[in-house]
Amino acid sequence: MLIAVNGIASGMFASPDSSAIMGSVPPELRGVASGMRATFQNSGTAVPIGVFLSLMIAGLAHTLAAGLHQQGVPAAVAAQLGVNPVRHLPAPWPG
Repeated sequence: MLIAVNGIASGMFASPDSSAIMGSVPPELRGVASGMRATFQNSGTAVPIGVFLSLMIAGLAHTLAAGLHQQGVPAAVAAQLGVNPVRHLPAPWPG
């Protein structure tokens, strides 16, 4: 239901917004304006996802480290949770 409301609201906003942008641009520059509008719209959709996930990961890592510290886990042991195990795999056979 929430997705449907979001879709309807976005549809109601996008058409008049695009029309207002294209109407305020001279006809010979409408292609450029349309490309810029699409670029900013796509960037505005994608960039916040990366920012949100980065903040979530940083917050969860901090919470996990604080929780482990409260439970008496030494910092050296807790730091091993962030180690990339693939980096420690044996090297390929020489050949």
